Amino acid sequence: MIKLGAIREHLSLKCIFIICIMLFLNIESSEEVGITIIESAVAKGAVCLDGSAPAYQLDKGFGDGVNNWLVHIQGGGWCHTMDDCVYRKTMDNGLGSSKLMPELYFSGILSNRQDQNPSTYLMFTTIFCVSCLFNNVLFSDFYNWNRVYMRYCDGSSFTGDVEEVNPANNIYFRGARVFNAIVEELMGLGMKNAQNVT
Repeated sequence: MIKLGAIREHLSLKCIFIICIMLFLNIESSEEVGITIIESAVAKGAVCLDGSAPAYQLDKGFGDGVNNWLVHIQGGGWCHTMDDCVYRKTMDNGLGSSKLMPELYFSGILSNRQDQNPSTYLMFTTIFCVSCLFNNVLFSDFYNWNRVYMRYCDGSSFTGDVEEVNPANNIYFRGARVFNAIVEELMGLGMKNAQNVT
């Protein structure tokens, strides 16, 4: 008779092993992709909380993925009070200002390495086929697509569109304009001709 505790311990060790492998693959595949600041968006009122221009990171596609786009919209939570928004525009994580945005690394689904970028098939089979990870049996759906990281800096999930700016704290709520400015820029870079956009 098999003891329930032994089964749990065995499954726990398998889960820890899989998580460690996935973390290793994620770290190994990280790549630097420069930040693009859309200075021209400021004239249209598309600005971050502090009035700075919106930004994105783009790693251009290649091969048969050149006409496909994967757009990742960065999250970051909302600022819930005016004091919270004022604080957010000074944080060095860039969630309120493109002037303070650190460059984010592309890894996992944003990686340009076929052996590191998870595919739809990988997501469903990793649990059942750990050896597939070591034998390069699985292939990515997105590694050679245009991969975009739409940077978040408005404190309201790209929804704000308030014209007035409070002169006491100089906070802008223009997330919808930021979203539109980034999409407009990407359309001009080829997304308007995309076969697939995810």
